[in-house]
Amino acid sequence: MSEIQACTTAMEGISRPQRRLVRAVGHIRSQAIVRIEAADAATDVAAIKIEDYATANASAMRKAADTALLQRSLEQVAPEAANRLGTLADREVLAFAEVLGQLQREMRRA
Repeated sequence: MSEIQACTTAMEGISRPQRRLVRAVGHIRSQAIVRIEAADAATDVAAIKIEDYATANASAMRKAADTALLQRSLEQVAPEAANRLGTLADREVLAFAEVLGQLQREMRRA
């Protein structure tokens, strides 16, 4: 016996209002399952976005630290270029921040 036949046979002894009630409860349960699955999917997306942003941010911080170290070492070799090196280092770190901002905007859209 198929599930449909079993369900139909099981519902034969039930009054019409009771059948409507059973269908309504089934519909409510189905909607709840869909909402739960949607929430689970949204949670997965949020977790992936957080991980991706944290990875990009950590990379930018490492590169900013590398830039600062390189700037200091070059200033020791050529102290007269300290201002220009500082300007270049600042521009580089601002570019990292700009890329992170673009990533954040793209993640909001996705």
